[in-house]
Amino acid sequence: MKTGMQRGPWVGLAAIAVALVACGGGSSGPPKTLSLSGEKVPVSQVTSAYSGMCGVVKDTAASPVSAVVPFASVEDGLNVLATVLAKDHGQESQRLLAAMETFLTDIGKKPPASSSSEDATNLLGTAKEGLQALKITPPSC
Repeated sequence: MKTGMQRGPWVGLAAIAVALVACGGGSSGPPKTLSLSGEKVPVSQVTSAYSGMCGVVKDTAASPVSAVVPFASVEDGLNVLATVLAKDHGQESQRLLAAMETFLTDIGKKPPASSSSEDATNLLGTAKEGLQALKITPPSC
C-alpha cells in the first residue's frame, strides 16, 4: 500500500542544482584562490609564473642557456597550474606538463636544442590556455 506521492530521481537532482546556484555556482568572475589538495593557493602564484614565462621566452630567443635560471623560478608556479588543471581540465593539464617537459629537455641539452625558443613560446601559449580554462585572465607579456 502506497502512501503519499512517490518522488522520482529528478526531484533530488533539481534540488542539488538549485543549491549549487544558490551557493555561488552561478557567480561569474575570475577566482581569487585556487584549490590545491585542499589548500588555498593565491591566483597570483600562477599569474606570476605566467609573467615570468614571458621573460623566459625573451631570454630563450636571445640565448637558450640564459633561460635556465629564469625558468627555474617559474617552474613551481607552472606545476601548481598543471595540478589545479588536473582536477577539471585534464587535457589542458597534460598539454602543459608535456610542453614543460619538452622545454626542459631542450634547455638541458649541451648545447641547448635549436628548437628551445619555439618550445618556450609553445609553453607560454599552453600556460595561457590553462589560465583561460580556469577563467583567469593571463597578464600581458
